[in-house]
This record gives sequence, C-alpha cells and structure tokens, in this order.
Amino acid sequence: MALQKEKTMKGKIMKKTVLVLAVLMLAVPAMAGIRIDANQVGSTGVKVSYVMTGGDVNIPRAFALDVNMSPANGVALVPTGFDPNFYVAPGTFTYNDVNGATYWGTRYVGADVNGFIAEMGSLYVGGPNQPKSTGTLFSFTVTKSCTITLAQNAQRGGVVMEDVNKTFPPGYVELYGCVVTVVLDPPAQILYPTSDPDCNIPVSWSAVAGATKYELDRSANSGSTWTQRIYDGNQLSKVDSVGTPLTTYRYRVLAKNADGNSLYRTGTFDCNATLSTCYTGAKTADWILMGRPPCWCKSVVPRQCHGDADGRSQGKSNYWVSTWDLEVLVAAWSRPSYKTHPTDPNRITEDQTITTGGGNAIRLVCADFDNTLQGKTSYRVSTWDLAILTAAANWSRVNLPDPNCP
Repeated sequence: MALQKEKTMKGKIMKKTVLVLAVLMLAVPAMAGIRIDANQVGSTGVKVSYVMTGGDVNIPRAFALDVNMSPANGVALVPTGFDPNFYVAPGTFTYNDVNGATYWGTRYVGADVNGFIAEMGSLYVGGPNQPKSTGTLFSFTVTKSCTITLAQNAQRGGVVMEDVNKTFPPGYVELYGCVVTVVLDPPAQILYPTSDPDCNIPVSWSAVAGATKYELDRSANSGSTWTQRIYDGNQLSKVDSVGTPLTTYRYRVLAKNADGNSLYRTGTFDCNATLSTCYTGAKTADWILMGRPPCWCKSVVPRQCHGDADGRSQGKSNYWVSTWDLEVLVAAWSRPSYKTHPTDPNRITEDQTITTGGGNAIRLVCADFDNTLQGKTSYRVSTWDLAILTAAANWSRVNLPDPNCP
C-alpha cells in the first residue's frame, strides 16, 4: 500500500516538472536566423538580399561579405541599388538623424577578378532609419555565365547583429549563392536605308555589352526566309553588295559570345536595291560579278564605251583615248574571266589593277569597252575592244559625245 502511494506521488511530481519546463520553454523566444541570397535578375544581373527567419528578430547591424565569382568577371563591376540604411565601402558618406546615411563617389570592382568584398554598416540611432528585417543589400552585373558564392569575411567581422551580446548557433547565418546563365540582349536597333541606288546597302547595328561577335543575315522576301549569312565578326556595320538589283532586302542581326547567342533584332522594312545612278546596260549581271566597276557607269566615266579606260584626258590637246588607255588594254589583253573574290562571291579579286602613266590605279576590266565576253575562253578584253580603242573616231580625238553605251 505504501509502495503504491510512493509511485503515485512520483508520477505527480514528474507531471508537474514537465509542465513547468513546458511553460518555461514557451516563455523563451524562438531563436532567429538570417538568410542572405544571391539571385540572378534578368539576363546579367545579380541581386544580394537578406531576410530574418525565426521569431526573435535581431536586426542586422553590419555585413562583411565575400562575393566570389567563378570564372572571373570580364569587365569592371559597378555595384548599384544599395540599401539606404547601410554604408557601402569604398566610398564617402555623411549621416544625419533624418536621412540616415548618404554616400557618393566611385565604387567599382576591377576587371577580371574572382570576387570582391562588400562591407556595409548601419549608422542609425533609433527612429525611422532603423534597418528593416528584410531588404536588398546591393546589385551588380556580370558579363558572362558564372557561379556566385557568398561567405562571411572573418577579417572584417562577417555578419554583425544588433544585439551583439547574444550567442547564436553555428547555423544562424545562412548563405546561398547562385549560378548565373548570361543570355545576351539583342542589339537595340538595326539600321539600313529604305532604298539604295547602287546595290551596296550599308547596314549597321548597336553594340551589346558582353558580345564578342555579331551575325548578320539577309532576306530577299521580307523576312519569310533567311537564306544568306552575310557577316560574322566583331564590327558594328557591313556594306552588303547584293547580287540582284531591283529587289528588296531585309536584314536581321544577333549578338554572341562564348556563352551563346542572343535573339535576333530584325529590321521592320525592306530596302529597295536599284541601279538608278550607275550601270544600266544589258550586262548588269556581269557588272555586279566584277564588283560594280565605276568605269562602266555613264555618270562616272561617260566615255568608257569609246575606249577611255582611265577616265582622264591626256596630252595638251586633252585627248580622252590615248596611250594610257592602251596600257590598260595591253595589261588586260586575252586574260580569262576574272577570278571570284575569296570572301565575296559578288565581286572579282581586288588585285586586277594597273597604274597608268597618269598615276591612276585602274582596274583591268575598264578595258572591256563593249562590256561583253570574247572567244571560247571568255576573255573580257580582246580584238573587239581594240577595235573600239583604235577607231578613227576615238583615238586621239577631243571631246567626243557621250553616247548610250550598248
């Protein structure tokens, strides 16, 4: 009987003890934590933010964070979007009770570095400038895909909370990085004329940060199909020597680097390619193939079909056709059709020239006075052209009329 009473009494004491401990535990606030994240924003942005977790919110007083990047960022970084309740080093700041910290000056991170330290401290003295329990610390922009990791910088104190007297467990501060996958923006604009008079259409586009090359495409049907890549390089312009006059062309361009390509920026209109100010003869295809020699154009050298290869008059009597033109004809005599340019199928090689007695570098095709091929081997300059040059009406004549070249 006595033993039973003793057991009952011990049971009551145990229940009371458990109840007291439970009440005491409820009276102790839950331990708070702080989480700091690096997250990708948009194509190339990174935002570093913090948020308090748990019940006992002990607001942050200072941050000293190592921001690590792998691989190294290519260009200098300029952190922006600072939390107004914190000072970010390096820089210059002032403080007052109304506006809190005000900072200015140059804050940047050099090029090709694997990371930087963001050192921030709250300067508030109570009132409305007290830091929030959550917020964005700062943002920055990278130029290529990389892995971002965060760590507390021990030399500068790491993360310091408002109540420095509390002892926090090791996992109190949680740090999370991110993988940034850079997707280039397309060029902001692409420019070219609505019409072009000589089939040499100038196309240009705006630069893209982080891009190393650009690809330019041409369409001959208003963008329904893109059949020709006409440029792949690091320049911001290309003069497109189109192969067919009296046709409309549309263009699109993209930016690219080692991480990939941007979307295309496509023109919103067509360019009408005409030949209104240059060669309008029956051999248009030949003229285009040979690089649109200006000597065939009536507006440039109106006497070319009379045998004037260099476009200049010679001698005291101002002869238009003389020995200088004969020099060009002899150099081009019985040559096969000119070779196609190695990178542009719409023109011949650039080295088919001769320097005449007048000091002009003249393309040999300018001795093709009738603009036609001759012979079984398709010579551009042969007896038919010699007949034009030596005709009594041409050789050593002055001020010949400007005929319509056949």
